[in-house]
Parts: sequence; structure tokens; C-alpha cells
Amino acid sequence: MSFKKILITGPTSANKRYCFDRWLHNTLQINYPGEWKIVLFDNTLDNGESAKYQNDYYLRNYGAHDNKFECLKSDNTNTDSVISRICNSHNDCRRYAIENRYDAILHLETDVFIKPHYLQELILHKKPVVGALYYRDFGSFRKLMAQQRISRAPGNTFMYNMDRWDDAIWVDGTLKQIDHIGLGCLMIDIKVLKKIPFRFVKEIPVHTDSFFAEDLFKAGIKIFADTSLICEHQNSDWAQVK
Repeated sequence: MSFKKILITGPTSANKRYCFDRWLHNTLQINYPGEWKIVLFDNTLDNGESAKYQNDYYLRNYGAHDNKFECLKSDNTNTDSVISRICNSHNDCRRYAIENRYDAILHLETDVFIKPHYLQELILHKKPVVGALYYRDFGSFRKLMAQQRISRAPGNTFMYNMDRWDDAIWVDGTLKQIDHIGLGCLMIDIKVLKKIPFRFVKEIPVHTDSFFAEDLFKAGIKIFADTSLICEHQNSDWAQVK
């Protein structure tokens, strides 16, 4: 498995503007000798103004000589919920990577901050799906985004998210198999993306990342987490930020 051309990508919207400048500066510090580019897909309900703002910011502050960043407008046609709009953007990322012949994507949410060496560390594992860790939720509810499948009985399983005390034991700096670590910082081989699209179910209020983890499980594709790589997640309540 050899990754040479990497797409760093993810959904975004005007709701993430509170940290966009810091996120872009941080992500542009990636230290990787191969070919890479950041391409975001904006699902703001506008006529492309949010995507234009991000492109203009990049050109104004970094210039166009290296062509390392681009924000494209997602097609929100026939999307009637936040979950459906985000799922559309996930699939825009997937489609762009396939059409432009990338070897893999680093799916990076636009409020997740990585260190410059994380990309190379993930590549060196040579796994079809491998990611770094980050924390989710707020205040006393904050916990590691790491879920394991628990079997109650044959055909009866549920996903258990580690609580605030589990991570002290589980995070030991090694590479570990895990059932679900979200899409915050996840490297995915293009062969996997060609096989498995992103999806959601209209009647179930669950985001795309959970269905993606489920589809990987059904396809027999393992997810790995490098427990030495911890991202900073500057998540905020979008409603409060707005």
C-alpha cells in the first residue's frame, strides 16, 4: 500500500467560521513530501458566498502560488436537513478524490487541529482506514470519540462510547483496532471509498460517520486508531456561536 497523492478534505459551512483562520493556518503546516491539497465543500444555505469568503481569505493571506487550498460549494438540492446537507458534502469529498485520482483522503473536520507530522504517521501504518483521536461533547460530558461494538447476544449489539475514565487505560501510544472513531481525522484508502459511499437514513437522526463505520464493519474493513496522535477539537455549539 503506497499513498503518494493525498486529498485533505471535509465538509464545512459558515458556522465553522469562528475557527476557520486558525484551522487553515494549522492545516497548511502539514509536513509531507508527497502531493497533497486541501479541498473543502461548503454546505451553507447560500449562493456560494461562504465558499468565496474562504477562497478569498486564502488568496489574501497565502497567495495562489502553491495552490494548496480550495473551497467548493456543495449542491444542497433536495436536502431538507443538516444531516443530509453534511452527507452531501461528505460524498462531494469522496467524488472529488475518486475523479482526481487521489490515493487516499485525510478526512479532517474543520474544527479539528492536527500536528504537522500526523499525516505522515498515519500513512506509515499502511492501513486502509486509520485515524487520530479527538475529544467530543462539552464540559463534564467531554469524552474521547472512540466506540466499541458490544454484543449482548447473537444479533443484538450496540456501540459503546468510552467514558471519561476509559481513555486513561486505552490511550497508551500504540496502534489499536476500534469500531468507530468518527471522521474528525481519518485517513481512508481510495479503494475503500470506491466501494463504500457515505450515507444517512432519513428516519434515523444519526450522522453519516456512524453509518460509515457500520458499513465498514459489514464489509469486513477494520478501523485503526493511532493512540499516540491526539488532535485538538475546538468544537463549539453552533447555535451559540451564531
